[in-house]
Parts: sequence; C-alpha cells; structure tokens
Amino acid sequence: MKNRAAILLFATMILLTALIASSAQAEDPSETTPKPEPDKNPTVETPVPTESDKELDELIKQFTEGDEAKIKAAHDGLAARGEAAVDRLFGLLSSEDKALVERISALLKEMGMTDEIYARMDLYRPEFTPGELIGVRFIVKNYRKDPVTVFRPSEGLKPARGLKLTLKDATTGKTISEIDLNAKIRANTGIAPTGFVLLKPGDRYEDVLELREIFRLGQITPGKYVITGAYSDKCARSASLTQSKLLKNFYPGEIEFKPLEFTIKSSQTAPATPEQIKRIKELIEELGDNSYKVRIKAETELEKIGAMALPYLKEARDNHEDLQVRETAYKIIQVLDIATKQQNTYIGINLKSAKQGVGISIVEKNSPADKGGMRVGDAVIKVNDEEITGDDPNTRNTNLIKRIRYRKVGETVIFTVIRNGKQIELKITLGSRSN
Repeated sequence: MKNRAAILLFATMILLTALIASSAQAEDPSETTPKPEPDKNPTVETPVPTESDKELDELIKQFTEGDEAKIKAAHDGLAARGEAAVDRLFGLLSSEDKALVERISALLKEMGMTDEIYARMDLYRPEFTPGELIGVRFIVKNYRKDPVTVFRPSEGLKPARGLKLTLKDATTGKTISEIDLNAKIRANTGIAPTGFVLLKPGDRYEDVLELREIFRLGQITPGKYVITGAYSDKCARSASLTQSKLLKNFYPGEIEFKPLEFTIKSSQTAPATPEQIKRIKELIEELGDNSYKVRIKAETELEKIGAMALPYLKEARDNHEDLQVRETAYKIIQVLDIATKQQNTYIGINLKSAKQGVGISIVEKNSPADKGGMRVGDAVIKVNDEEITGDDPNTRNTNLIKRIRYRKVGETVIFTVIRNGKQIELKITLGSRSN
C-alpha cells in the first residue's frame, strides 16, 4: 500500500509540473502577442534653425515674395548681413522669375558683387576716438565656376596691389588722402607671385589693414569720414599681367566698394562744472602743503579726477610760484597722459606654430584668455566669423594678432579653438595693456 501511495504521489507531482509549465508557456506574451513591425516612416527630427537663421530666412522671404513695402523693408536688412546674405541671394539667381533675378542682381551689385566676384571693406565698429587703431577689413570671394586670380589687398603688413581708395571729410567733402597703388604698376615692375591670390570656386580671401598705414596718415582728428574706392582698378590692366604664366584667369576688372562711413569722437571729457574747477584748484594748492599726508591725498584725488584736471595741472606746471606744486603737477600729468593714450587690446597669450590655425604656448594667469577658458595646447582657428588662414604658421600668427589688435577694449569675442581634436567656442572679453 505504501508503494502504491508513493507512486501515485510521484505521478501527481509530474502532472502538476507539466500543467504549470504549460500554463506559463501560454501566458508568455512573446508567444501569444505578435511583435510590432518596424515603423516604415520613422519621425526624423529637423534641426531647429538659430534665431539669426530665422531672421535671414524671413528677410529673404520678404525680399523675394513680399509686396513693394516688404521688399523695401527687407532690402536694407539683407544689405547689412553681408556675406551670409550674398550666399543665399546668389543661389536664387537661377530662378525663372526674371523680375526677381533683376532685383536680386541689383542688390548683389550694391553689396559688392561684380561679375560673380564679391568684394567688400568694413570696420569692426563705426566709432573711434583719436589715437585708436582702425582696422579696415577687406574680403574677396569667388562665386564663379572657375578659379580666378585677384590682387591681394595687402602683402604682409603693407598694402600692396589692387586698391584705389579716397578718404574724405564726410561733412565738407574735402579729400584728406587718396591712394592708387594700381597706377604704380608698370609692365616691368617685377610683381611677385605673392602679390596675388588664386581663388577656387567658393574660396574667399580676407585681410585687415591699418587705416593710417593705408593712407600714410598720422592721428586723425575728431569728425565724420567716408572712404570710397575700388578693388583691382582698370589701371592694373597690362599685357605683362594678363599674359603672365604665373597667373590663371587673372581678373583685372574694377569692383566698386560700398562707401564706408565712420566717426572719430572726441576723447575729451565734458567741461568741468564751477564746483569741480574749484575743487581741482584746491587740490593743486594742497600739492605744496607742508604735510606729506595732505600732499599724497591731493595727488591721489587729482589722478582719480583724470583728464578733466589736465588743463589746470598744466597751468600749475607752467606758472605756479611753488616749485613743489610745479614738480608734482608735472608728475601727475605724466601719469594721466599715459592713462589717456591709446591702449592695445590684450588677452594674455603667447603663440606657437601649429598644423592648423595658431597654437597657444603660454596663457598668462588671471589674463582675459585664462578667465575665458583658453588653455596651453589650444589651436585658434576662428575669431568670431573670421577664419585664421594662411599658407604658413607665421602668416596665421600675424592674421590672429590683427584680428585682436583692431578691436575695442572690453569687447567680447568668440574664439573657436581645437582642443583634443574637438572644436570648442570660448567667449573672451578683451583687456588692455598700455603702450
């Protein structure tokens, strides 16, 4: 009986085990529910355009599709966009709408497009003070289907070929200075290949020249000015150039620049009030006080007042009866003169050769570059929208320096650097270092 009971129990257990396994298999969703088929039309995320792209898109739409009022409103906005707008507008010239093509062609010509060669000059800002470095930026881009050789606006740090410019007083129209470097080109002047640049389709060339260097000027006085002129003037057409084996598809035509207006603002401070004049004169008298503390306190306060005190300090230096006052006034004037002179923009880096861009060998502690995140070993390839290009490291180093030195102290600039094989954008506020 015990054996029969054991056998019956064992059989029952096997049956229950089979039922449990069968039930688990039936409830397995992978067996009972069919697998979903892959989506034949998966959703693709479209990159969201930046605000600047949206604005440019809207301007293009208004200019190409809008009514007369919208076209007129979009005109100035596109003209101010420069190269970015030119790229977009040039692509629309294949339209079958003849009226649209004529409108776009007229705008492109106004912006600096001639025979599918785009050239422009501009400044980093429209206002300066006397003594500031003013960098005139030149850009040439080839929109042709074939390569073209053009004059370099500059060769090294000196202006070379292809410029015919006039600097005028915008108020009176009087010519202050003019250059025509093309007129100096003769058949046997021995122009070196470095005086030219070969632009392949889509290539661009840019450089920055110092205004005073271009026009051989000293300091420019306060006032409103305008620069007019052309790039690669007709004067450059000579058989020796067009037939040279060194040049391919030489373009000797004339490309008019859009007039460039700017203002030199007075660096003088507002006139002192009677109360301020009284205080300045009191402090000057205290420079001769018997108490050392009084003299030092007066000297410190006059230095803080700054340029406003200069006329009265110079008067004291030249005419005051107290020798101590005259000598101290002279010392303060020296300090204030240095402080009010032009300051160089400064970020605190040393440069070195790099395969691409400009290498950084030293970043000074607590300098603008250090505070902005620049590190030793970085390679700068771009400053804002300006690529640092050049056939050799020395040329690229020079190009980077020029793209910094002509900007304004306190301006925030985006430096694009390569670090460990990746591109990184760094925002650096330019500092100053006195000459």
